[in-house]
Amino acid sequence: MDKIVEVVELDNKVEEVKVVKRKYTQAHKDAQQRYRDKYPERYCKQQRDLYDKLKSNEEWKLKFNERCKVNNALQRERKKLELMADPNYVQPKRGRPRNK
Repeated sequence: MDKIVEVVELDNKVEEVKVVKRKYTQAHKDAQQRYRDKYPERYCKQQRDLYDKLKSNEEWKLKFNERCKVNNALQRERKKLELMADPNYVQPKRGRPRNK
Protein backbone atom coordinates (compact mmCIF):
# COMPACT_ATOMS: atom_id res chain seq x y z
CA MET A 1 0.00 0.00 0.00
CA ASP A 2 2.69 2.41 -1.06
CA LYS A 3 1.74 5.88 -2.22
CA ILE A 4 3.62 7.88 -4.81
CA VAL A 5 4.40 11.18 -3.18
CA GLU A 6 6.65 12.89 -5.64
CA VAL A 7 8.02 12.28 -9.12
CA VAL A 8 11.60 13.53 -9.48
CA GLU A 9 13.37 13.94 -12.80
CA LEU A 10 17.17 13.83 -12.75
CA ASP A 11 19.21 13.70 -15.99
CA ASN A 12 16.21 12.51 -18.04
CA LYS A 13 15.64 9.78 -15.49
CA VAL A 14 12.30 9.73 -13.71
CA GLU A 15 12.28 8.54 -10.12
CA GLU A 16 9.23 7.89 -8.00
CA VAL A 17 9.62 8.57 -4.32
CA LYS A 18 7.38 6.24 -2.32
CA VAL A 19 6.21 6.42 1.25
CA VAL A 20 6.14 3.17 3.19
CA LYS A 21 3.77 3.16 6.11
CA ARG A 22 5.67 2.68 9.36
CA LYS A 23 4.44 0.41 12.07
CA TYR A 24 4.17 1.37 15.71
CA THR A 25 6.04 -1.53 17.30
CA GLN A 26 6.46 -2.69 20.87
CA ALA A 27 9.99 -1.21 20.82
CA HIS A 28 8.47 2.24 20.14
CA LYS A 29 6.01 1.80 22.98
CA ASP A 30 8.75 0.72 25.38
CA ALA A 31 10.98 3.63 24.41
CA GLN A 32 8.13 6.08 24.92
CA GLN A 33 7.37 4.61 28.35
CA ARG A 34 11.05 4.84 29.36
CA TYR A 35 11.06 8.50 28.30
CA ARG A 36 7.91 9.17 30.33
CA ASP A 37 9.42 7.52 33.40
CA LYS A 38 12.77 9.28 33.03
CA TYR A 39 11.42 12.81 32.36
CA PRO A 40 7.88 13.06 33.80
CA GLU A 41 7.84 16.87 34.05
CA ARG A 42 9.17 17.37 30.53
CA TYR A 43 6.74 14.81 29.10
CA CYS A 44 3.76 16.39 30.90
CA LYS A 45 4.77 19.84 29.69
CA GLN A 46 5.04 18.60 26.10
CA GLN A 47 1.62 16.99 26.30
CA ARG A 48 0.04 20.13 27.80
CA ASP A 49 1.61 22.29 25.08
CA LEU A 50 0.40 19.91 22.38
CA TYR A 51 -3.11 19.89 23.82
CA ASP A 52 -3.17 23.69 24.02
CA LYS A 53 -2.04 23.90 20.39
CA LEU A 54 -4.70 21.42 19.27
CA LYS A 55 -7.45 23.16 21.26
CA SER A 56 -6.97 26.28 19.19
CA ASN A 57 -7.84 24.32 16.02
CA GLU A 58 -11.63 24.48 15.46
CA GLU A 59 -11.74 21.37 13.26
CA TRP A 60 -9.88 19.32 15.89
CA LYS A 61 -12.21 20.63 18.62
CA LEU A 62 -15.30 19.51 16.71
CA LYS A 63 -13.85 16.03 16.14
CA PHE A 64 -12.77 15.81 19.78
CA ASN A 65 -16.24 16.76 21.03
CA GLU A 66 -17.91 14.22 18.73
CA ARG A 67 -15.61 11.46 19.97
CA CYS A 68 -16.32 12.50 23.56
CA LYS A 69 -20.07 12.30 23.00
CA VAL A 70 -19.81 8.80 21.54
CA ASN A 71 -17.42 7.53 24.22
CA ASN A 72 -19.48 9.04 27.05
CA ALA A 73 -22.64 7.39 25.71
CA LEU A 74 -20.85 4.03 25.52
CA GLN A 75 -19.54 4.43 29.06
CA ARG A 76 -23.02 5.31 30.37
CA GLU A 77 -24.43 2.21 28.68
CA ARG A 78 -21.69 -0.01 30.13
CA LYS A 79 -22.28 1.37 33.61
CA LYS A 80 -26.04 0.89 33.27
CA LEU A 81 -25.60 -2.75 32.15
CA GLU A 82 -23.17 -3.36 35.01
CA LEU A 83 -25.64 -1.98 37.55
CA MET A 84 -28.54 -3.95 36.10
CA ALA A 85 -26.50 -7.16 36.36
CA ASP A 86 -26.24 -6.68 40.13
CA PRO A 87 -29.18 -8.52 41.76
CA ASN A 88 -29.24 -6.13 44.76
CA TYR A 89 -29.54 -3.02 42.60
CA VAL A 90 -32.64 -0.90 43.15
CA GLN A 91 -33.20 1.81 40.58
CA PRO A 92 -33.56 5.19 42.31
CA LYS A 93 -36.78 7.10 41.86
CA ARG A 94 -36.62 9.92 39.34
CA GLY A 95 -38.17 13.34 39.49
CA ARG A 96 -39.21 15.45 42.43
CA PRO A 97 -40.96 13.80 45.35
CA ARG A 98 -44.75 14.13 45.34
CA ASN A 99 -46.84 14.62 48.46
CA LYS A 100 -50.02 12.56 48.46
